Amino acid sequence: VAWPTRDALGDLRGNRVGWVLSQMLRDEATRRFRTDSSATYSPVALTEFSDTLPGYGYIGLSVEIPPEKADAAIAEIETNAATLAKGPVWESEVTRITGPRVEAVKRDMASNAFWAVALSGAQADSRRLEFVRTLASDYQAITAEDVHAAAKRWLKPETAWKLKVVPQAKAQ
Repeated sequence: VAWPTRDALGDLRGNRVGWVLSQMLRDEATRRFRTDSSATYSPVALTEFSDTLPGYGYIGLSVEIPPEKADAAIAEIETNAATLAKGPVWESEVTRITGPRVEAVKRDMASNAFWAVALSGAQADSRRLEFVRTLASDYQAITAEDVHAAAKRWLKPETAWKLKVVPQAKAQ
């Protein structure tokens, strides 16, 4: 299940809030589908805020689950999204995600590989510099209210895109 968002450079902070939101969806899916029902091992959060295609982005969640449980899983993912959009979102959940993310960003920034990728294209689009400058501080400043507002803005049932891939039934 995925929901459209927007591009990265048009809304730098929204991009980071969207990433946190996707991780919250993943964490809830992990609790529901792995911990509670042992239906899957590892739900995957999908977050794409394009830095190339204006206006393109999405937040999504993917689970590999037995085919007979697919419809129920999609319904559960949609319910989880609706719960986040309805609120409340807890500050402790947000900081549990943003704390390690800030530390990872700081570690990444100590490498030449990070800078080679991060500064690529900056001479043509100066917003890429702001993207790098605000990376750690944006994650540090994200609040539960930010995530709740993003969930209300993006996790709308009418915009959700759903894909179910199941094996073809075997001929008898």
